[in-house]
Amino acid sequence: IVRSGLLTSVHSFASDPARGVFILGILMVAVGIPLLLFAVRGPQLVSRGDFNIISREGALILNNFLLTSATVVVLVGTFYPLGLEMVTGARITVGPPYFDATFNPIMGVLVAAMGIGPLLAWRRGTVPGTRRIITISGVITVVLGVAIAMATTAFASGISIAGIAGIGLLIWLGSAIIADITYRLKPAKAGVAARAARLPAPMIGMWTAHFGMVVFLAGAIGNGLFATEVVVRAMPGDVIDIAGRQMTLRTVEARQGPNYITETAVIELREDGRMLAVLTPEKRFYTAERQTTTEAAIRPRISGDDYAVLGDGTAETGYTLRLYRKPLVSWIWAGAGIMAIGGAVAGIARARRRPLSTRAARPADNAYDTGSTAENDDDAVQKAGV
Repeated sequence: IVRSGLLTSVHSFASDPARGVFILGILMVAVGIPLLLFAVRGPQLVSRGDFNIISREGALILNNFLLTSATVVVLVGTFYPLGLEMVTGARITVGPPYFDATFNPIMGVLVAAMGIGPLLAWRRGTVPGTRRIITISGVITVVLGVAIAMATTAFASGISIAGIAGIGLLIWLGSAIIADITYRLKPAKAGVAARAARLPAPMIGMWTAHFGMVVFLAGAIGNGLFATEVVVRAMPGDVIDIAGRQMTLRTVEARQGPNYITETAVIELREDGRMLAVLTPEKRFYTAERQTTTEAAIRPRISGDDYAVLGDGTAETGYTLRLYRKPLVSWIWAGAGIMAIGGAVAGIARARRRPLSTRAARPADNAYDTGSTAENDDDAVQKAGV
């Protein structure tokens, strides 16, 4: 879904050199800055010793491998149809079935690993309490997953096994984060407040980013499982039911814009007789460019977004309407924003840290770098005189 309507491909955009330059600028920033950093800092990326494969270094390698694999899957799905058309002239569409079978399993493994990676120590493997946290998180995941499946009568309502697995991964990651925070802050000699004050900023950034992934997953799963779409041919005055709500097509009006002519539909959205909003999707015809575009009407809310798209038609034959209810879709954007904030917190904190060779080692840093535990934190706090 884009500003101009619902498209099956980004190549459906109208020809506009300005948009191409803008997209090129985004690509230059997204690709150029990482390449520049690698060129400048690459010589410093030297291994400082061996490490156990079951360690935080191993988890980071797995993380990078999975993210790279997911990127390759998306690139193949995006460019394969273009390459095939260039070589053979045949046109195909790569849609949700491809990504459901390839991208989703990779991300599922990544989310599962995210619940374990932070519990591992640098170089030497697991830290004390890792098995306990994993066990607690696993039990919570199974119990809540089964309860949700039974409460929603998952199989009877058409929720797939993949949907149940997604809910399980969401619970797993959320419970792992909570269990990790609880374990590191549990009451002991130094007290919760003292230990919380000494938590390294990179760890807080990591928790923030992982919480953002939980929010992102909640939005993606909610939208994937409960999204509703209705495509109808409606006459003015017709009422369309969608997701327990009623959309009434009142009228379609012709209007004159600054440099275009538009058909604007007036659609009333009601729930239990209560007016929620008036949606006004448009079809615009730009006379100079001789191009037609659609302008979707969107009502964004925390609980979900409502979309209305106006298609072809006349007052005599009716108008094609595409109506959508997308639950929790705004959570996807919120989750991405939270992940970005977490990454920024961790990155800035690490950038401000001086090299270990030029400063005296601090107890809090040692506790973190070796896999901070509640017991280690107590010792560090006591040595620091807190």
